[in-house]
Formats: sequence, C-alpha cells, structure tokens
Amino acid sequence: MQAAWSLNNRLFHAAIVLSGASALIYQLIWVRLLGLVFGVSSFAVATVVAVFLLGLGLGSYFFGKWSERTDNPLRIYMYVEIGIAVASLASYVIIEHLPVYRYLYEFAYNNLDLYGLSVVRLLLSVVVLLPPVFLIGGTMPLIAKYFLTVPATLGAGFSRIYYLNTLGAFCGALLTGFVLVQYLGVFATLMVAIGGNLLVAGIIALGKSESVPRPQPAALGAPYSYMLLILFVTGFISLSYEVLWVRILST
Repeated sequence: MQAAWSLNNRLFHAAIVLSGASALIYQLIWVRLLGLVFGVSSFAVATVVAVFLLGLGLGSYFFGKWSERTDNPLRIYMYVEIGIAVASLASYVIIEHLPVYRYLYEFAYNNLDLYGLSVVRLLLSVVVLLPPVFLIGGTMPLIAKYFLTVPATLGAGFSRIYYLNTLGAFCGALLTGFVLVQYLGVFATLMVAIGGNLLVAGIIALGKSESVPRPQPAALGAPYSYMLLILFVTGFISLSYEVLWVRILST
C-alpha cells in the first residue's frame, strides 16, 4: 500500500488559517481591481461576490468527488495551493495589463442597456476569476478528506477546521481593508496573498511525513433530499444579506 502524507496538527491548523486569509485577501483585491473597470456600484460588488461563490461551489463539488478517489489528499491540497497562487497572479495580469479586457467592457458600456451590461460584466468576471476561485473552492473538501477520518467526531472535527479557515478569512479581510492596501498598495497586497498560498505549500512540503493511508470514514446514509433545497435557500438568503448590507452601508 502506497504511503500517504501526514502533517503535524499544529502545522496543519496554521496552514488552514493562512489559506483562509489568502482567500479573503483575493476577494477584496478583486473587488477593488474590477471596481476600477466596472465602477464601485452594488451591481459590480454583487457580480464579484456571485462569481466568487460560484467558483467556490464548483470547485468544492469537483474536488469533493476527486477526493474520494485518492489516498493522499494532503499532496493534492499542496498542489492546489500552488495553483491558486499562479491563477491569481494571472487574473491580476489580465485585469491590469490586457487592454482588450477594458475595451470589451467600454464597448458594452457605450452600446448596451443596464441588463446587457450586467451580462457582459458577469461574463468578464467569470473569465478572469473562475479559475483561481475554482481552486480555492477545492481546498475545504481536500482538508476535510485528510482530517476527518472518525465518524464519531465528524461534527467536532469539521467545526474546528471550518472555524480556523473562517478565522483566517476574518483576519485577511480586516487586514486588507484597514492596513495592507493602505500601506502596501494593491499589487503588494496581492503578493501577500500569493505568498500565503506558497507558504502553505511550503509547510506541507517541508513538514510532511509518510505513513500508511488513514482509515476512511464508514459509509453513511444520505440525508433526506429536501435538506439540499433547505441548504440552497439558506445560502441564497445569507448572500442576499451580504449584498444588501454593502448597498445600505455604502450610503
């Protein structure tokens, strides 16, 4: 049986925090960068947030399926973190240095109505943001596959990694909004996030040890299908609040 990678829990928890911080730094930087192209209206913010969440969902679904077919999720997680760094840098280059991106939006702005412009804004955002956000969405399924191996403690284990990832996201958002962009600028702040992804990959590469694959959780029965609808509705409501609060507080 092929040996799998394992990591000291403290290093693993630090990696989760750094990954969450980098993700929210990216989100705020992308809102700022695209605001220079699209404007800073609630429509522009809603578009970026919607694409961000779409990418998270698609990435989570894809890597969740993939994680079931691997005995070494930690190694894949390391490669995903490197991929996030590369794709995020590419998105910055496209937004800032490819004139065709701005020309397409300016053409749409001058020739289309509000709804046509919204569709163009959405499509341009998908093209530039979906690849890195898709990879960001894959981090949580891989983390869970590696860390959650005992069904009896599944709830407590997931709450721990979710809490650490969200704590990192909180710190990333706070530092970006009040410190990093003000004192370092947009590009340097982006590089902080990229450095965070590469640091996570470095922690795994240097701190890993090899062991036999961890035991897999016992197969559990599928929940009632109506719960999927409830999850969809609660997600819809939660993100509606976020966009509404942005619009209200912007006044």
